[in-house]
Amino acid sequence: MMTILLWRCPLCGTDDALKYNVRYFRPDHLSCSHCGALWEVRRVVGEDYQLKVIEGQDAPVGLELPLAEWYDRLKAGFTFVPLEGHPLATADGEHVYAECNEVPLIVRVGNPLLSDHTGREAPLGPLPEELTPKWETVGLGHLYFTNERLVWQGADRGYDFWWKNVYAAFTWFVEIYGIMYGTTTYRFRVPGQSVLKWLTYSGELIKQIQDSVGHPIRVSHY
Repeated sequence: MMTILLWRCPLCGTDDALKYNVRYFRPDHLSCSHCGALWEVRRVVGEDYQLKVIEGQDAPVGLELPLAEWYDRLKAGFTFVPLEGHPLATADGEHVYAECNEVPLIVRVGNPLLSDHTGREAPLGPLPEELTPKWETVGLGHLYFTNERLVWQGADRGYDFWWKNVYAAFTWFVEIYGIMYGTTTYRFRVPGQSVLKWLTYSGELIKQIQDSVGHPIRVSHY
């Protein structure tokens, strides 16, 4: 659970770099595979976890803060860093900021993606009352987050979800990231990554584009 909250190293800002190590009869360890920082983790009964930096070449060794404060530092230091070397074709000015492989695209039964949809853009409808409560997986694919769209790319087909048509971004339990696209809900399971990462990227991007899209975009608390 520690790395679900701390999905980015609060010291060097590298995504998905923290590893949690349970050590029986001794304080647990949290380490960063990128900058080499090492924290000692103690559980304070009735309070928060305490994380103390004990190693790291450029780390503030000796600094001890509650887990909540490390998370606040993560968010305060958030920046968008374009990824290099990805295979996604992008337009001028479009940058990829996050990606995840083996992502199931999950839709309600009745969504045109399960039948006759042929376009590159994901369907904005039908209306919720035209769908059943049941959910079905379209397939597995690679999920990309750019400043223009979400892209789900499967082996034989792919779909674009343009931010200008997104009305909400949210989490479902602890491992599913979802969006309301037009009037239709889409869910993505992001294996091996924190759903808070995807929600944070969404929330921070929406802050930048909200005034230009012409409608409110709601984001779950992160």
